[in-house]
Amino acid sequence: MIVNDQHVTALRSFLLDDYEVWSQKIENLIASDNAENYGILIHAAFTRAAYRKFSPSWSLPDVIRFVGEVRSSVGADAREIDALVAEKLLRQSIGDESVKADELAGVDVQTIATAESTLLLAMVHDADLDEVGVEEFIKDATMHANKWLAAREAE
Repeated sequence: MIVNDQHVTALRSFLLDDYEVWSQKIENLIASDNAENYGILIHAAFTRAAYRKFSPSWSLPDVIRFVGEVRSSVGADAREIDALVAEKLLRQSIGDESVKADELAGVDVQTIATAESTLLLAMVHDADLDEVGVEEFIKDATMHANKWLAAREAE
């Protein structure tokens, strides 16, 4: 199974703050039992955005500061974002080998999804991409998601 046009359309609407379309697309993906690959696409987009924002050099204070800024920007919803989980997700995405995969193994899916989606939106908005830039970013994320899916199927 690969990332398809429905997944891409859902990601695009999410990144462009078109939540009505996004909500409809997600409902359709869930109803068709095809939402898992959307989650993989979101994770791929998150890792690509983190790489773009923090590479080639980064520091732990940079990551902590960014997570803090994002949490403060969402006001009362900040408590929905686990700061330590968000920091570890970012660090793992940018290649920090000191963050072991099992450190996030016990974290529930909703906590990870909330952190990734909130930070993803912030990173994309910070990048101030034009329409072409958004499409290139989505293409890059889709390519990475499909590589991960292919590797998983090969196992």
